[in-house]
Amino acid sequence: MARIVVAWHNQLLFANPSARACFLDAFLDGLKMAGNDILLFEKSYFMKTVQEAIPQQYLEKIQSFNPDLFIFFNNQFWDISKLFDVPIIIYDVDSPNVFCNLEELQRNKSRYKYIVNQSDGQDIIHSRIGCDLKDIIYIPPYTNIQSVNCKQDINISFCGSPWMFNDFDDFMLWADKDVSFNDRKMAIKVFQEFVKNPQKNLEQIYSELNLQPEKDMLIFKNIQIVAARIAGARRLRYLSEIYDLGLEVHGYLWNQPMLKPFPEVMLTYSKRPVYNTETTQELYNRSKIGFNTKHLQAKSGFSWRVCDILASNACLVTEASSDLKLLGFNVPEFSNTTEARELCQKILKEDNLRRDIVLHSQSIINKNHRFDKVLPLIEDFLNIKLHTNRAGSVEQIILYPKNSLFPSYTTGEFKNITQKICYKLAKYFYKRFEKFSK
Repeated sequence: MARIVVAWHNQLLFANPSARACFLDAFLDGLKMAGNDILLFEKSYFMKTVQEAIPQQYLEKIQSFNPDLFIFFNNQFWDISKLFDVPIIIYDVDSPNVFCNLEELQRNKSRYKYIVNQSDGQDIIHSRIGCDLKDIIYIPPYTNIQSVNCKQDINISFCGSPWMFNDFDDFMLWADKDVSFNDRKMAIKVFQEFVKNPQKNLEQIYSELNLQPEKDMLIFKNIQIVAARIAGARRLRYLSEIYDLGLEVHGYLWNQPMLKPFPEVMLTYSKRPVYNTETTQELYNRSKIGFNTKHLQAKSGFSWRVCDILASNACLVTEASSDLKLLGFNVPEFSNTTEARELCQKILKEDNLRRDIVLHSQSIINKNHRFDKVLPLIEDFLNIKLHTNRAGSVEQIILYPKNSLFPSYTTGEFKNITQKICYKLAKYFYKRFEKFSK
């Protein structure tokens, strides 16, 4: 048994205080069922850098909790490295590009250990942070989704973000310039290399390719945002190719202006909330196909939702991933829009083939990709016992931005009556939305 402080960023909190990605549920439930006590800091906002010290009220809370271990997803927390003499795990679930205080991790590299969820992640962290390889471990993805027999009345489901929240501003600035032919050729080469490895900044790519622009160098102000936009555009092209095969799209933030060139995809969107393990499990079990595309940062790996699909009655059809083959899965994979459509048509037509793929996927999930299967790997890595026969516990603290109307409902930190009224109204209208959108 251990006392563990966990912190992660959960943007879905603004929609529903109980919303949480399935893999986070699996992680939290797994630690609790193993008998650990958890102090959970769940943040509704993303931090790229934070220089101020941890607020005294939270420091005192952690001190009284007396932790044995810290686990910070994407390092989304204040710097407490000098305040406690216990291990700190940085769990990489997206990319070092979104780690909070990346420069501090690089300066103090021996203080932290890292868990990565793709096989190439060890090399990525080692290269980006500079820490020793012995301080990095690859833990395969896991899920707590279960196969449940029900009517499969959805041909193809996709659940996720469009990743298209604003324009390609950096490319528009480039198009406004009177760029020479040679500089354009160089920029295209640099762009192609960035798509292959979005962990690198463009100056580094120019240097590695030994390219010297005559005048104009391609510049990205924020490589994480650009990577998301490129992946989003690719995602929409794939969804556009299969929209007429019975596609049903779910997720948040699908009402963005950038999606207007894809009206056919917008026609497939359902506002019925899918925001936790229960609703995700229902969606995938009702689906004949669970469709997946990759983010650029998933060099060898795949989305956490892939394990959710593989555990359900849906057949995964996905953009190619070397880790899937490494882990023993044999699922339909595509590398272009034509292949994506043809595979979906084939799986929808050949029901016996679909069932065989689903049963094989479920068997691998149950054997290797439940949290109790990966917990021993974490214990060996840390040399800390993380299981006992006693019952575990979770205490949750939700953190909203300082200027937000929504303070932590677990601690009742309402600054004034307006905040209290707005928070209650927000909860009421969300419940109404959830009821009538089913």
